[in-house]
Amino acid sequence: MIRKSDAYFGMLSFNTPHSPFQVPDQYFDKYMAKGLNDIDASVYGMVENIDDNLGRLMEFLDQSGKLEQTIVIFMTDNGPNGIRYNGGMKGKKADLDEGGVRVPFFLKVPGFSPKVIKE
Repeated sequence: MIRKSDAYFGMLSFNTPHSPFQVPDQYFDKYMAKGLNDIDASVYGMVENIDDNLGRLMEFLDQSGKLEQTIVIFMTDNGPNGIRYNGGMKGKKADLDEGGVRVPFFLKVPGFSPKVIKE
């Protein structure tokens, strides 16, 4: 149990989307019903499962009164293993091109509002 006054560090490392392609049936079945093959249905199901679980974490932090005292960082370690999931960018995992190094990232810092940076 974390007391309200305690400082702490927590880290969640998700293995997905990654082989082995194991995903709860509710996610797999949803994407199979859309006509995707087994691997694609698994990958998209894994991504949705991560999203749902991150939502559960945010809800827990909010309900426990910790959300406004917590910095949340979400990121991945590299681009996809194959070209199929790289959003049309050149390259993939282990490449120095955008498809290998651009990753999902978000940062939630209490007291800071989102900003738009114009280049």
